[in-house]
Amino acid sequence: MKGTGESKSYQYSHAADGYGNRYKRTYEKGYYYYQWIYLEKPLLQKIFRDLKSDGAESFLDFACGTGRILKLGQDYFEETTGVDVAETMLDVARKNCTQSHILNTDITVRPMAERYDIISAFRFFLNAEAELRHRVLHSLHDLLNPQGVLVTNIHVNSRSLLGLFYQARNRFSALTANTEGYPEFRALLDQHGFLIEKVYWYGFLPRTGWYFEWVPKYFMIPLESVYRMIPFLKEYSQAFICVCRRVS
Repeated sequence: MKGTGESKSYQYSHAADGYGNRYKRTYEKGYYYYQWIYLEKPLLQKIFRDLKSDGAESFLDFACGTGRILKLGQDYFEETTGVDVAETMLDVARKNCTQSHILNTDITVRPMAERYDIISAFRFFLNAEAELRHRVLHSLHDLLNPQGVLVTNIHVNSRSLLGLFYQARNRFSALTANTEGYPEFRALLDQHGFLIEKVYWYGFLPRTGWYFEWVPKYFMIPLESVYRMIPFLKEYSQAFICVCRRVS
């Protein structure tokens, strides 16, 4: 049983029994399924393909959860490892990612001996508390080879319609949701020795969750195509992926 301090941290928010299977279902239908299939997966495939072409061989997926990103990394990198603190999530990852090393460990407390060319941290930093963000970025920096690359994302951009809605709702409701803008995230990464080399903006269709599945199925790609033709609108997208080089 985890102590009170641990249970309050986002780091342990996915550790409840059975949470891994519930989380896996999030990407099996509805909005999040189509966002992954139509937008996030193709972007990551391009990023990983480019990094492999540049000579990257080893890959660590931090906070790998059920292994969605890790499984994709197996298609591109020779050595792949997933790490998380939630055993219930790793139970699913071990079934999905049979070619990878899967570790249950807290890298901020027990540093790993290995070093990696590429590290991903997906859907983590938005909801992690400030102190945890700093600890994790410090640890990830140390785990990267010199000139290694961190691939990470923010999934609720504060300048998007969803981000603006959440900020307004936060003022009047006990139900709060985090948002993060690109300038603030860039400053955080810079503080820990990461230089953003590329940014990929995506997600203009409002979230519909598991309901109205036909909306993302038929309208996500057309709407994305229209918005991407208008350059100044990109920074109002719902999410963005940063490809960052370790520079110090």
